[in-house]
Amino acid sequence: MRRRILTTVVAAMLGACGGAAPTPLDQSVAGGDLQSALTRYEELRMTQGPDVEALAKVAGLLLEQEALYPGSRRDAAMGQLRLTGSAADPTLERLVRRPTAKVAQARALEILSERGDADARQKLRAFLNDKDPEVAGAAIASLDAEHDLSLLLEALRSPSGPVREAAATELGRAEKHTKVQRALMDLARLDSLYTVRAAVLRALSGYKAQAKGAFVAGLKDSNPSVRLV
Repeated sequence: MRRRILTTVVAAMLGACGGAAPTPLDQSVAGGDLQSALTRYEELRMTQGPDVEALAKVAGLLLEQEALYPGSRRDAAMGQLRLTGSAADPTLERLVRRPTAKVAQARALEILSERGDADARQKLRAFLNDKDPEVAGAAIASLDAEHDLSLLLEALRSPSGPVREAAATELGRAEKHTKVQRALMDLARLDSLYTVRAAVLRALSGYKAQAKGAFVAGLKDSNPSVRLV
């Protein structure tokens, strides 16, 4: 049920456009009061009919609140926000302003950084050494493979699985380099986490025949998620 709701949320956000003067609904959204926002939207719908832009604001608040929950709920919400494009920016910016919800804050900065937001990238970089592995993993997106290659290679040796996984993903976008290939192939063979091994194989896809050994080994991996890469 929650997944269907989030899918509807994305459709509403993609359909929204433009802006207007603040309304009571805007105030509810800004205050983070989902119940009030729903009430305000229902009042608007009853008097003026369905309003896609207003619904998108409520949808954004729903995703914002879902992003504060750990685990799969946060993953689903952040995934939808990533797919929604620039329509999700107001929601992401509200999450960035939540320093007490550091994981959601870092992941919002990660999405904005991936879209080319230089200010978000700079803020995200400050989390590279964070003690929370999910926060530090998100911060890897602030690194540029061209200029931060040594930091990314070092991150492959991190004790944190999310950091190693994120570093492998970023290195997969880098220019092909023997040093990178060797490091990724070692990780594909030795890493204890299947999520990291799968990320490494995806990163090695551009090396084709040069990484054949890693893919042959991947077909025999004990985890089906790795075998299916």
